[in-house]
Amino acid sequence: MAAKLASLTEKGQLMVSDRYYKELKSDYALKSCGCENGTYTGEKKDIWQSLSLKDNKNFDFNNAYYMKTYWCENHGSEYANKLLKLDN
Repeated sequence: MAAKLASLTEKGQLMVSDRYYKELKSDYALKSCGCENGTYTGEKKDIWQSLSLKDNKNFDFNNAYYMKTYWCENHGSEYANKLLKLDN
């Protein structure tokens, strides 16, 4: 299933099934760091965008989610490390 989802992405883009997305609970996995163009604004935005797959017979689920935005250079490593610690 991952290869089929990957075929729908652009280079460097991350896409997950709705089943996987529903398991994400931490704001580190769901929200931006609150920066805009390298400046902290405090406004944490959703980083995932829904994509309908209901007409695509290659999938046994109706929606996928792809990252529409990423964390900034200042906070990217911090967020990634905090996500890894959640898995322990």
